Amino acid sequence: VAELSFFSAKHSMKGFRSMKKRVDSLNLVRVGLIFTIFLCHSGDMLPDVIGYYAGTLTGYALQLFFMISGFCCLLSGYGKDLSTGPYMKKRWWKIFPMHFVGFLLMAFLIIYRAWAGGYDIDKSDFLAQAVVNLLFLQAWTPNEDFVYSFNGVSWFLSALFFCYLLTPVMIRILKRFENYAPWLLITVAFLQFGYALYFNHFIGTGSFCYTNVFPPYRFLEYLMGALLAVMYLKRRDGEGIPRSSMVQLVTVLLFFAVYVITKHEMGFTRFFIVLELYLMYALCVYEGKVSDWGASKLMASLADHIMPFYLVHSIVLKYMREFVLTGSSYTVEQPIIPWIASLAIAIAFSYAYMAIDKRARAAWQRRKQAKATA
Repeated sequence: VAELSFFSAKHSMKGFRSMKKRVDSLNLVRVGLIFTIFLCHSGDMLPDVIGYYAGTLTGYALQLFFMISGFCCLLSGYGKDLSTGPYMKKRWWKIFPMHFVGFLLMAFLIIYRAWAGGYDIDKSDFLAQAVVNLLFLQAWTPNEDFVYSFNGVSWFLSALFFCYLLTPVMIRILKRFENYAPWLLITVAFLQFGYALYFNHFIGTGSFCYTNVFPPYRFLEYLMGALLAVMYLKRRDGEGIPRSSMVQLVTVLLFFAVYVITKHEMGFTRFFIVLELYLMYALCVYEGKVSDWGASKLMASLADHIMPFYLVHSIVLKYMREFVLTGSSYTVEQPIIPWIASLAIAIAFSYAYMAIDKRARAAWQRRKQAKATA
């Protein structure tokens, strides 16, 4: 769901010099993470074993998405003097249009279901949820009906915009304490672990809205990603980035091996945050086969379309269930054909949206320039 951003050649950290403009290995990671989320949300169309492993893994995918967001936003903003107002305006203008398209598609489906089912929509709840959703406030509401209102996955944007709000201040602070980045990272990791442990194992019931979707909790993951970026930059411009495909591949295999073992044998994987941090660090401070695969045109292109795919994939699956699987004569035990169709439609929609969005923004810029010169 986090976009790889370009890193300015001019920045304030001593000794920095312009090298590669993006961390290619993260392209592959992000594509793998979004596919995992799609597997989880389409689990009813797949064998149970896939849903068993993909379900929990999706939680860690979202953690990594917030870390990657923090990592990339620090890279893109570290050499700039960011102001909160313009920064938020730019982020809002980039994300809100695609969020609004998803909102309209789900609003239509909700109204259609009410019409087809012969029941009335509670207009006050519908309006309240619409306002909260469009203002990116759903993740702040300790009510799952609001958190997952309309396009349910858009809660991610609510938490992400809170992270964006703090980004300019965060970057200014990290510039002052860049030499303490490893110790700060350890401190924040312990804080995140303790926070999750307290709510999930001591509070229990009702804690979901204060952990999984709560913006301040997600900011801790975002901050860890930013701290990893500071460490990456110091390593890159100090010792340099060595090449070791072995380190990258072993780290990826270790990540999945530990996940499968802990999922199957223990069912408790809160400490997994440590392995997630190591996965990101190893893939960034080393180059190798994973970097090469991530640098391919296919992976770079897919990575650039992750945000619209994330926002539309759940909608496509709901439409598929509503109009194809539910009440139809489809009798295949595992409806793999609708699953493949859903994946293809979501990808096609993502590319179509980005192409239209690019043209619309270019036309808008030309119109502004024409007015300025008139």
